[in-house]
Amino acid sequence: MKYLTQVLAMVTAATAQQFDDTFDDLTSNVAAPLTSPVGVYHGLAYKGAVVLRPKTDLASLEPHSPAQFAGAFSASDLLQTGDLKLRSYVTITRDSTVRSFDFQSFYFGFGTDTATTVGVAQAGVLSVLAYDVNGKQLPVVTFPYAPNRATKADLLFAQLPITFAFLQNVTLAVATSEPIAERTFIGIDDVRHFNHL
Repeated sequence: MKYLTQVLAMVTAATAQQFDDTFDDLTSNVAAPLTSPVGVYHGLAYKGAVVLRPKTDLASLEPHSPAQFAGAFSASDLLQTGDLKLRSYVTITRDSTVRSFDFQSFYFGFGTDTATTVGVAQAGVLSVLAYDVNGKQLPVVTFPYAPNRATKADLLFAQLPITFAFLQNVTLAVATSEPIAERTFIGIDDVRHFNHL
């Protein structure tokens, strides 16, 4: 029985892999952050996200794992699903090397800038939408964000339910924010996921 358990553990290890996406090893452009998309990172495509590196003490958010994090900002993009309208969002999708992924946790915050210039952290609510590999939408999960200071605010930890497993994509989006949802950007860091290969 012990041998069978060891063999099953080796098979699982060969077909699955744990990641913590910190974005710290990616290229960023401090002068023009929108020119540094995250792209595919550890088997997941971060659509709508750019690599951000705060350059002043007056940036709205502080990365959880210095010196960089990912951010999504849009003044015009609108995602509507049923009655839910969301602005500023990033969609995380498996790439061709990943059969599915479990979305476990991440750190997040809201700001009013591109995170590299002067800005103010904002309170708000983040919505997390997910679809499994069969195309079934999971119940939407929300997380409130209340910044601990006006500038260089800490990101907050968000733990997903265990039902966020065997996914094809996840969308993180601003559901509400103060004062202006259209100018809110989402900062994310330390995204933990388990890829099924």
